[in-house]
Amino acid sequence: MPVSNDGPNRTTVLYNAMINPYLQFPIKGAIWYQGESNAGRAHQYRKLFPAMINDWRKSWKQPDFPFYFVQLANFMKVDNDPVSSEWAELRDAQRETLFTSKYWHGGFN
Repeated sequence: MPVSNDGPNRTTVLYNAMINPYLQFPIKGAIWYQGESNAGRAHQYRKLFPAMINDWRKSWKQPDFPFYFVQLANFMKVDNDPVSSEWAELRDAQRETLFTSKYWHGGFN
């Protein structure tokens, strides 16, 4: 899960400070831009990202509100030969979440 269990980026600190106070308000959807810090753990992101979407929908009691996200930009150095890429793995985890039917709510560029 998180790299560190201390400091302000702990899962519970972020959720309780930045999401929980807003659960009392109606929501039409969400726009999410994140991922750079997860590039080294794309295998976890494949599970954590859809779990977060499910949790937010459950918390707001709206099981299908739109959840849009910005895919990480492809700005890394171009390699002429196929190589392993943590950045590409994370982009693929984002794509995989989008194309899971229960998350599909629009386009993807």
